[in-house]
Amino acid sequence: MKKRILSLVLVAILVFALTPQTSAASEGPTFAPATTVEQRIDEIKRMADKYSHTSKYILESQASSKATTVDGLISRWVRGTKGSFNDIFSQLATSVHEEYHGFQFVAAGSRQLVDNRETTISYSRSSIVKTENATGNLPENKRTFRWDTYVSPNAAASSNVYGAYGLLDELSAYYYDCRAVTDCVEYLLEYINKNGFSHELVSGYFTSTVNDVVAFHEFTYWTLEYLLYLKEHHPSNYNAIMDNAQYRDSFVYFHNNFSKMEEDVLPKNKEMIFNYLRGKGIGVRETADAIWLGDIGIGTDVYKNDIAIIKNVMREAKYLGMLNELLLRPSPAPSPPPTSTSAPAGQTATPSAWTVSVDGGAAIACDAYSIGGNNYFKFRDLAMMLNGTDKQFDFEVGAAIINLLSGNAYTPVGGELAPGDGQSRATAPSRYHFALDGKAVELTAYVMGGNNYVRLRDVLRLLDVGVGFDTAKREIYLDTLKPYAD
Repeated sequence: MKKRILSLVLVAILVFALTPQTSAASEGPTFAPATTVEQRIDEIKRMADKYSHTSKYILESQASSKATTVDGLISRWVRGTKGSFNDIFSQLATSVHEEYHGFQFVAAGSRQLVDNRETTISYSRSSIVKTENATGNLPENKRTFRWDTYVSPNAAASSNVYGAYGLLDELSAYYYDCRAVTDCVEYLLEYINKNGFSHELVSGYFTSTVNDVVAFHEFTYWTLEYLLYLKEHHPSNYNAIMDNAQYRDSFVYFHNNFSKMEEDVLPKNKEMIFNYLRGKGIGVRETADAIWLGDIGIGTDVYKNDIAIIKNVMREAKYLGMLNELLLRPSPAPSPPPTSTSAPAGQTATPSAWTVSVDGGAAIACDAYSIGGNNYFKFRDLAMMLNGTDKQFDFEVGAAIINLLSGNAYTPVGGELAPGDGQSRATAPSRYHFALDGKAVELTAYVMGGNNYVRLRDVLRLLDVGVGFDTAKREIYLDTLKPYAD
């Protein structure tokens, strides 16, 4: 379910291996102003085909499951859209959002697209505590514009009926409709280049994306409110959710990617659009309460107010604590909690004679060690080696957890890839737990000289990096375009 209210901006592309289509959509968008429903349906399909592989995958998957065509699916949402045909972004977003809800439905839970894969979150619908128990009595000053539809008493939405799982269904649907629009930002520029400025097209982009950002904050806030309520009043239900690895992995994926969309991609897209319009002689500016396109403003104050309300609430320690637990709680969590590594104490590290090359580059001889017959590299050196490749990663260091952020560019601090001193060292197991994109993982790690050294194969396995060895030359070859194999 989705309410589209004029509101008010990631280009991250999920690539699925789809069989090339021979339909007209494969020719790309026409960029011609639509005058009929059929023209608009065809153009939306062409947009997804060229710019948004994720949207195409969702629509084609649903068309296949419903024994219909992509045109037939889009038709439902375009024909029901009021207003000009030039508001193509909201029509695209609505089509993807609603059909993703259909994609989610499975008998025993919910299906999600997470990190290039379909995953099923299994849960029992019969034991769900409704969200309204936690959110139904929120005071007026903590209610945002979707509260009534999604989490108020007796709301019919799945986000109320199915608790945390229903809230995740809405969060992910808003993520993919926002992603559909941001994937297609190039369409906006091409359209204006060919046809001249269209206020409706540009305002449609901004209203769709800002609307979705508000939804990101709302459904995150309500999820935390719900989990805090369960933890106090229904601990068994709470533990069932927190021990559901598929649920938590999915939440982490959508939360982190939506955050990146809000904080990085959308601001860059906005600046790009502003600069492009100014280059075309269109006056554009942003004030506290609106985005101005010439003399016509797109009101943003009510949505900024809603986001401000939620961010103010989320500063409270209980919400920060719950979000941190949801993002970083080990999975599963046996008792006692596992250590971060399986590193035995009392090992001696001897300098490694192996060099490393990445994707055919020059051999690198850095501060590496052999411990128990395995190669161990400084954590930061591995991040530096893979920087700029498809398998790059950055990391966050917390009080007890080092969280790898896959796909993020590494920020050097100095001293990376420096050669060692050739001396053997005594070791101690690292005190850190490790996580990959918020999910607890097992890494064998030692600390030497204040630095964490990790077993090379552990990291390559986590990041799915191909590896080969030349024992005669003592060279290790990393191939970021091939999968890892033991």
